[in-house]
Amino acid sequence: MITLKLLTMDDRERLFYFEKENKYFFESMVPPRPETYNTKHTFNKVIEQLIDEQNRKKSYYYLIMNNQDDLVGRLNITDIDNECGNIGYRIGENYCGQGLASKALKQFLLTTPDIPLKCLKAKTTNHNISSQRVLEKNQFYIVKEDDQAFLFNKHHVHFIHFQWDRG
Repeated sequence: MITLKLLTMDDRERLFYFEKENKYFFESMVPPRPETYNTKHTFNKVIEQLIDEQNRKKSYYYLIMNNQDDLVGRLNITDIDNECGNIGYRIGENYCGQGLASKALKQFLLTTPDIPLKCLKAKTTNHNISSQRVLEKNQFYIVKEDDQAFLFNKHHVHFIHFQWDRG
């Protein structure tokens, strides 16, 4: 069982340690964040900006919590424009392989009708098969694959773009 908890300023400390604990794991799949992101001062400023975006209904940031109230991941809807937004998620290394990202995304899609979204877009690197499965399980479909590759972790990586449309 998981719950989605909308990010608040009270979550800064917990989220900071979650990100710090999983930094190298996340960076094995996605490009790293700037090094300044790993300082409490900068991180707190970033959270303030995210909360502001959320208050303006431009983005929504959720913590994925398990039934022991552990922070196991994040799910973000960003850059909302014309009732379409971009979705991203990440699950902590110790919680992978349990279907938590799929469950969180499904829960979001089923329980947030008050957020006026007609479509969601997502992208993942071509080597992140787990992320692709999460999207496919939740009725996202491939829109395109980037022809331009970039070098990441000594590998050439292409992006796969997905979309979900509210029926």
